[in-house]
Amino acid sequence: MQQIINYSTFRCSCFDKEQQLVGTATITLKNTLAPVNGYSLIINHGDQVFLYNEDGTSLHSAAIDEPYQKFDLSYTLFYNGQPID
Repeated sequence: MQQIINYSTFRCSCFDKEQQLVGTATITLKNTLAPVNGYSLIINHGDQVFLYNEDGTSLHSAAIDEPYQKFDLSYTLFYNGQPID
């Protein structure tokens, strides 16, 4: 992975029994450091970098003399700056 994309757009289309398009809805989720207007997604502890050495061993592995501390990833969804439960 060479870059982190900070948003994702999801689309859902509905068709009737005759396969005619009824409609399409779109939502864009943004991964930001702070909630923004509209929908946003904050990945908690999302600033961690997961690296592996040439043997494929994670730098978080207990096999490493001084492993990096890692935190579980979670996320929080927001709408207009307010968290969605």
